[in-house]
Amino acid sequence: MWITDDGEAGHYARRKGIPVKDTVGVMREAVVDGLVMADTGHGLLTAIQQAGRHNRGVPRSPEDLLR
Repeated sequence: MWITDDGEAGHYARRKGIPVKDTVGVMREAVVDGLVMADTGHGLLTAIQQAGRHNRGVPRSPEDLLR
């Protein structure tokens, strides 16, 4: 498993047959599995964005992490 938010790194890993996840995907799994509360996970993803990191697919609401 390769975890990255870098698009080129993700493409490289996929070409090599390595499964890829990004930060939002990992957070979704953590919320669905009950390891992180949806509000907390959403808050962390929002804080990451506000810190200038570019994560794709950050949901609009905590509930959207469950989808």
